[in-house]
Amino acid sequence: MSEHQENAQGSASPVPALPPAHERRWVWAGATLIVLAGLAAYSNSFSGPFIFDDIPAIVENPTIRSLRPIRRVLCPPSGGVAVEGRPVVNLSLAVNYALGGTNVWGYHVFNLAVHLLAAGILPDVRAGMLRLPPHCLPAPAAGSIL
Repeated sequence: MSEHQENAQGSASPVPALPPAHERRWVWAGATLIVLAGLAAYSNSFSGPFIFDDIPAIVENPTIRSLRPIRRVLCPPSGGVAVEGRPVVNLSLAVNYALGGTNVWGYHVFNLAVHLLAAGILPDVRAGMLRLPPHCLPAPAAGSIL
């Protein structure tokens, strides 16, 4: 396979080559390890109750009871509630509520999935940042060890 393949318009576009099979096995092994570590870390949380800010953010939050109208979901309650000013968090809670009501298990599974996804894409984000020209990277904060 060539480094470039022709697209529908006939012009060449770069196509990244797949890593060798032995490197892909290490990627899968690493991904499996991350998933197993996440499951181990969260295993005792699946049956836990709502606590602390879960009560006003989920149990007492009227804006997550329905996904319609969407503008209501994207306007979470104010007054010190954990979702105040966080419409995407409120939307995710509304989707969780639509799928399972106040069943705690579903919220914990979703939280674990988000954390595992973040852990899974972190190496790509890091690698992408390392490929940026130095002038595109943020300057280290004063007093940092970087």
